[in-house]
Amino acid sequence: KTANIVLNVSFGIVEGIAVDTHVNRIAHRLALSPKTHEKEPLKTEQDLLKLLPREYWRDVNHQWIRFGREVCSAKAPRCAECPMADICPSVGKC
Repeated sequence: KTANIVLNVSFGIVEGIAVDTHVNRIAHRLALSPKTHEKEPLKTEQDLLKLLPREYWRDVNHQWIRFGREVCSAKAPRCAECPMADICPSVGKC
C-alpha cells in the first residue's frame, strides 16, 4: 500500500491501487471483491486491478478515502445520500 502511494504521489508512477481500510470497505460493499478477500488487502487490490481500467488506478485511493469518510463510513454509512445507492448491493444493510 505504502509503495503504491509513494510511487503514485511522489513520482507519478502508477503500478497498482493502494488498498487501505476505506478502499477495502468500499470494494466489498460494492461487491467488487469477494467476501473471502475482505481481510486480505492484496487480494482485494488484485480484484480491483482486474476490474478497473488502468487510467482510474491513480485516483482510486484518494477518491475512495474521501468517499469512505464522507458518505460510506464504517459505522454510519449515509446510504440515503449516496450517489451509488441505486447500484450498491449493500445499501441499507450496513
